[in-house]
Amino acid sequence: MGEITKIEVQKKNKQRANVFIDGEFVCGLSCETVVLRRLKPGSEISSADLKDAVTEDEKKRALTDLFKVLSRKRLTEKQAKEYLEKKIYIPEAIEYAAERGKEYGYINDADYAAQYISVYGQKSGVLKLKHDLQGKGVDKNIIADLLDGADDAQVAFRLLEKHLKGGSITDMKTKNKAMRFLLSKGCTYASVKAAFEKISADSDGEFDEENGDY
Repeated sequence: MGEITKIEVQKKNKQRANVFIDGEFVCGLSCETVVLRRLKPGSEISSADLKDAVTEDEKKRALTDLFKVLSRKRLTEKQAKEYLEKKIYIPEAIEYAAERGKEYGYINDADYAAQYISVYGQKSGVLKLKHDLQGKGVDKNIIADLLDGADDAQVAFRLLEKHLKGGSITDMKTKNKAMRFLLSKGCTYASVKAAFEKISADSDGEFDEENGDY
């Protein structure tokens, strides 16, 4: 590769240094990496050794960046990798940081999904919960296990009660609007139907869809 001709501490970040080889700037490294790798002006360095130094440095920076964001909020493995990708880290550093995050217990998709369902389970139907968690990269088998036995019909009924604000379904326009609302919340059609049947049973009469009255 060539000879290291200069190593200077960066002006804006005293924890990092610029490395020059044969008089040309090549890369920036943490001062820790420079010391541990025993890099110094006048020494020769191969392309392989330089690549190893850069990769090691990237891994440390990616892990530090990831732990900073994980100290503020939880992320799935997919979200963690997407965050680091936006920071333009090399693939090796992204994989390293994500694996360390899982190893140390900061990234756990099953725990994330369970907490997500606990928070949003009374506000969303099972279809929306499933869609949202899949979008965050949670494995479909984990989602299926966590949603097994979920009372989607009860959620739909509560959402319907809230939507009606203590009122009742008096015409098809009201019913269609309420149905669109429940479907938009991710309730299954079967749960929506059950919710309407329950709201009708709890009222003084049963709504006649054909005639539009009770």
